[in-house]
Amino acid sequence: MPEFTPRQTEVLNQSLSLIQENGLAGLTMRKVAERMGFSEPAMYRHFSTKQDLVLGIISRLEASLIHPMRAIVAKEELAVIERIAAVVNHHLDLIAEKNGLPILLFAEAAASADERLTLAMRGVFSAYENLLIQLLQEGQAHGEIDPNLNPADGAILLMGAPTACALRMRLFSETSKKSRRQRLVQYIKSGILQPVEAL
Repeated sequence: MPEFTPRQTEVLNQSLSLIQENGLAGLTMRKVAERMGFSEPAMYRHFSTKQDLVLGIISRLEASLIHPMRAIVAKEELAVIERIAAVVNHHLDLIAEKNGLPILLFAEAAASADERLTLAMRGVFSAYENLLIQLLQEGQAHGEIDPNLNPADGAILLMGAPTACALRMRLFSETSKKSRRQRLVQYIKSGILQPVEAL
C-alpha cells in the first residue's frame, strides 16, 4: 500500500466524503480543492490526475476492506463458518458505513478504459475472492462446508449479498439496516454453506 503524506490523506478523506454524498460523478479536482480550501491547481501538487486520486481511494478501500479480512481469516481458533460470517459481516458493515462506496468503485473500474484503475480494483476483487475460497476449502477439509459446493462459486455467492445491499442503498437512497445485515449473515451460516446432513 502506498504511503500518503498527511495532506494527501486529508485530500483522500474529503474525496471519500464527496463520493459518499454524490457518487463518483460528483468527484472532481475542483470540488475536492473547494473542500480543502485551496485552488484547483494546488490539488495537482498532491495528486497529478483524477485517476491518481481514485487510485489513492482504492488503496484506502483495500486497507479498510481486505486487511481486516486477512486478520479474520488468520483466527484459526474460530470455526470456518464463524470466520466466513465475520468476513461477510465486515463487508456489510463497511458498505453501511461508507454508503455503498465499494460498489461505486468496482463499477467505475469495470467501465473504465484506465488500465491502472482496472488492475487496482481487480487486485482488490481477487484478494477478497481468494480469501473466501481459502476459507471454503479449509471448511470442506474439516467437514464444516458442503463438499458439493465449488469453492469459487461459493465465493461469488458470498460476495453477492453485500453487493446487492450496496446497490439497494444507492438505488433507493436507504440506509443499510443492522437487523437485515444480521439476518443475512445468520442465513449464510445456517442455511447455505453447511453439509445437508448437518442442517
